[in-house]
Formats: sequence, structure tokens, C-alpha cells
Amino acid sequence: MKYSFLFILLISLPVLLFSNFANPSGFLIGLESLPGLDTKSYLVAWIAGNAFYYGAMFFLLLYGWLIYSFSQHKSFRYYLYFHTVAVLLLLDMDGWLQKFIWSDSPSLSSLTTPLGIALSMFLMTLFTRRLLATKEISKPLDRVLILFSILNIGSMLIIPFASGNMSILSIAALAFVTSFFLLLSTLYILFSGKNLSKKSHLLVWSALLIAIEIEYLRSAGILPANLFTLLILKATLFLELLIISTSVLLHRCYRLKKEGENIEAYKKLSEDKHSKNEREKQQLQQRHDLLNKLAGIDGLTGIYNRREFFNISESKIYGAKNTMTPYALMMLDLDHFKNVNDTYGHDAGDLVLKEVTKAISEHKRPDDIFGRIGGEEFAIFMPGISAEEAEALADKLCHLVGELKIETETHSIPITVSIGVTSDMSHKSTLSELMKSSDIALYEAKEKGRDCVVTVEALSR
Repeated sequence: MKYSFLFILLISLPVLLFSNFANPSGFLIGLESLPGLDTKSYLVAWIAGNAFYYGAMFFLLLYGWLIYSFSQHKSFRYYLYFHTVAVLLLLDMDGWLQKFIWSDSPSLSSLTTPLGIALSMFLMTLFTRRLLATKEISKPLDRVLILFSILNIGSMLIIPFASGNMSILSIAALAFVTSFFLLLSTLYILFSGKNLSKKSHLLVWSALLIAIEIEYLRSAGILPANLFTLLILKATLFLELLIISTSVLLHRCYRLKKEGENIEAYKKLSEDKHSKNEREKQQLQQRHDLLNKLAGIDGLTGIYNRREFFNISESKIYGAKNTMTPYALMMLDLDHFKNVNDTYGHDAGDLVLKEVTKAISEHKRPDDIFGRIGGEEFAIFMPGISAEEAEALADKLCHLVGELKIETETHSIPITVSIGVTSDMSHKSTLSELMKSSDIALYEAKEKGRDCVVTVEALSR
């Protein structure tokens, strides 16, 4: 009850402050109120300045969307959504949309302006959550940001039922409180040192939030209308869009460059290996194995090693929980593999491992994560798959391995595999819980006589 009262008071105070807030008069009328300006000469300069500004902003937006198509950065997409709405809102507040699009319906701005304010605040809150990573850093702060996003998107429901000035006043007051809280949250994360990897982005984003606060205070008549207060929002919006978009592009190019350098280094290492004598070849092989280990690749089979499999799978589970898509895991164990080593030798055992992993790699789905967990034990994480599809894939792989005949110079080695499968449709299980469930299923497959598939449900918490 006490917190509800404080929240109502937090919203009510800006409503009182914004009691003089009407439909924003825009850049033109705001500067016309400045003393000592010639209206006609100003009008020409204003139109020219606006044409240049909005042309530059649309170019920057196009630049940003091209970068997004190149990087596919999900947080950057929300960032561009916000800026697209913000530019349209500025066009509306400056009167350009009314002049060229709905000149016959001047009252339409009383609907579009509050709609643009509420929608831009909603998108800004979504992006701020991702930028600050509040879901991982601070659960209480994340819940408050979710509440503000719900309030802003829900505030659009009052627009058709309230008078123009009343809806703008209420939504502008809520937007002022929202942006102020976003500013405090950003500064808190920035100065607490909890997200230092994005320090430059946090600084630029803080500057934009401050500019938005100044714009609201000027529109409410609390700050005087002068060149600084009239230009600060547009200037900051332009600069931070340019800086962050370019930063995303440079980061993507840097990653591609590093990946290319790693590939070239790997190729050179492989070529040098064949040009050395036996002793140097052995040394290069050791370096090659170390490089593969550091890169997350199993040196024998060429698939992910245990560490890299866990890293990638945990990342996939985190993404699947965010998008509410199903996932599954299967554990595979080669049957009687010790007998293969004891009967045919370890070189034959290595050949069996290579041939089995090669066959499975060729028949698994492209997005499945295939890794060697240890010895003759393997695991496949399957994102975006139902329980039925996961079991069908496991049956297919079990049958595939059973038909393999590993040929050596003197023998044909038969091999079978036991598979345990578990899936999670509730999006709650961790990788560790999936592994435990799959181990149980794998044990049951061994108990049933091997060379079969057993499916169980994920362990509940």
C-alpha cells in the first residue's frame, strides 16, 4: 500500500508540473517567440534547416537499418525502432505531417502526438532494458522497467477517450517520469561499474535522456525557450544515432577481421605441418591440438569439445527461453567400445570415433550442436525441435550408426550406439538438468540391451 501511494505521487507531481503542457507548438512557433527575430527571414531559415536536418536523419536511419541487416543485432533493432518513431514524432510536432499528409484533418495531431510519445517511450524502455542488461544485473530494476513499458503502451488506450490536451498532458507526464527513471537507471549502471563493456554507449544514451528531459521541461514552460533548449534534443538525437550506429558497424567489422585472421592462421599452420620433418611435424601437431582445444574443437573428431559444447548450448538455451521456442538434448554412447579397443587396437578405436562422428555430422540438422563429451560419449543439443521430432532424429541416427561397417586393413568392425533423449517444452530446464535427464534415459537404453533409443521428460525443478 505504501509503495502504491509513492508511485501515484511520483506520477501526480509531473502532471501538476505539466498542467501548462498543450499540444507541442513545434520548433517554428517556439523560435518565433524569441525576441529580436524577423519572422519572414526566420521562416526561410527554419524550413531550410529542417529540410537539412530531417534529410540527414532519414539518411542516418537508412544507414542504421543497413548496419542492422549486416549485423542482425537484436538490441540494435529495438534501438532503430525507437529512432524511427522519434523522427516521425518530431515531424508531427514540427507540423510537417499535418502540412503534407493530413492537412484536411488538423485535429488528427491531437491523436498522433500522444500516440508517438507513448510508443517512443515504450520502445526506449525496451532498448534500455537490453542496453543495461537488467535481467542479468538487477532483477528488481528490471521489473520496474517492465512496469514502465506496460504503463506507456497501456497509456495509448486513453487517447481515443480523452480530450486532446488531456491525453497529451497525461502521456507527457508519464513519459517525463519514465525518461527520468531511465536516466537514473543508466547512470546507476554506468557508475556502479556493472556493465563496463558498454561504457561509451551508456554515456551517449545518458546524454540523449538528459536532452529528452530538457525538451519536456521546455514544452511545459518550466525551462525558457532559447536556442539551446530548442536545439538540444534534435542535435543529441542526431549525434548519438550516428555514434552508436557507427560503433555497432565497427564492432562487427572487427569481429569479422579477427575471424578471418584466425582462419588464415589455421590454414598457415596446416600448410607448415606438411613441410616439416617428422620431429617438427610432431611439434606442429601439438600446437595444432592446442589451437583446436583453444578454439573449442576436439582434435580427433573435428566436432565441438566438452567445454565449447557447454558454452554454445547454454547460450542457445538462453536464447530459446527468451523466444519461447522448444529444445531437446540427446546423449549418445558407443556400445562395447572398450572391446573395440581391446580387440582391434586403439588406432581402430580412433577410426571408429571418426567415422561415427562423420556420419552423425552429415545427418544431423544444420543448427544442432554436436559435441564429444568424453571418450566414446557424445551429446547433441537440438534447438527449435519438438519431443516427437527429437525422438525421430535419435531413431534415425541410431539406425544409421548400426548400419556402419568400419573397415580397417584386416577387419570390418561393427558398431552400435545407445541414445537417451530428453526435451523441454516448458523452457525452464537448464543444460545441467537436461544432461541429467538424458543420462537417465541413456542408462535405461543400456539396460534394455543397447542399440536403442529411450526418451524421458526433463527433470522438474
